[in-house]
Amino acid sequence: MSSSVFSSITTKLIIALLALGLIISLGAGSDYVNFGMSDDVIAEVDNNDISKEEFQYFRNIKLSQLPKKILQDEEMIKILDEQIVHMIATRKALALKASDLGLIVSEEELKRKITNSDLFRDRGNFIGFESYKKRVE
Repeated sequence: MSSSVFSSITTKLIIALLALGLIISLGAGSDYVNFGMSDDVIAEVDNNDISKEEFQYFRNIKLSQLPKKILQDEEMIKILDEQIVHMIATRKALALKASDLGLIVSEEELKRKITNSDLFRDRGNFIGFESYKKRVE
């Protein structure tokens, strides 16, 4: 039990530090502050990088869902960017924890999730695996 509590606290601390790093880098501009990471990495979760490309992918999805009025508000965009990094960090931390616990996703379950995801549908139909591969590259 105490190991679980410690792990939970550690995960929350990592996520908080990532969020703080993002706030600092967004405030100073990511070209000036990269915390010793490569230019393609914006944050790190337990030695797993969050790439600019990964961030930009989720950011573009989120921005496409927002009204233009919000897109013109720089403060809202900064908050959104923080939320996106937090979301990616949380997903990576959860994936690491699942891996540590030996949890796996079957090929069939993964295929079902992909084909049912709105991200990979056009007019209600799955876009096909070739189009899927192009989107996730």
